[in-house]
Amino acid sequence: MYNRHAISSETESTGTFEIKTGIVIEPVAEFPDYCSDCGEKVLNLCPECSHPIEAANQKTAGDESDRPNFCSGCGVDFPWTSTIESEVSRDGSFIDIEETEVEGQFYPDLISEINLSYRVQADHATLILNRKLIESLLTDILKAEFGYENVDVFFDGERSQFYGLKQLIKRFKENEAELSKHSGSLGEDLYRQIRVLKHDGDAAAHVIEDTIQEEELQEKSGTATRVVKVLLSMRESAWTMTN
Repeated sequence: MYNRHAISSETESTGTFEIKTGIVIEPVAEFPDYCSDCGEKVLNLCPECSHPIEAANQKTAGDESDRPNFCSGCGVDFPWTSTIESEVSRDGSFIDIEETEVEGQFYPDLISEINLSYRVQADHATLILNRKLIESLLTDILKAEFGYENVDVFFDGERSQFYGLKQLIKRFKENEAELSKHSGSLGEDLYRQIRVLKHDGDAAAHVIEDTIQEEELQEKSGTATRVVKVLLSMRESAWTMTN
């Protein structure tokens, strides 16, 4: 087994090695065979090319961000990067969109998180995160179209917070004439699908017992993909036209 906690690097001044345990970085004369934190075998060389595993930042103690995910010698990913993926028990994606085709970082990352939750069968998390995705997209579209000079369209000044999904759907319907230039799909059918996905996310978060059948989840996946594709296209159009 590989140790997910310990990584090593050779110091320039003494030629000794440092073992990062995830709590402190301690200079030692040689590598221990096993990690004192978890008992797993210490991995200090790339299993693919035997290149030494080097800390990303030797000056920061106790920060797991120092631990590299890929070998600087051959580029292979280290075993600890596949811990979650090893739990995958379902193929495919809930949102059938290539993350690389979506601009920015927030939305690709969120879509990736939704799809990973789906693959490991964290179905309630999938529906909750999908609700967050749709709410964020609606807010972004209204923000791009109307700007902060009309902040009341998407922001509740009395509560000092962005509107929730129910209110955002209402705002979309009220401003459909202005928003329709970004998509020909606006209309009651789209709003109905969004309300269904909102209900799914709400139920996943608040209903004590809510068993989701596989066939039902596949249907939700198709609906979510259609809605998200429309909203991503509208978002891109709105930001392009206003910037």
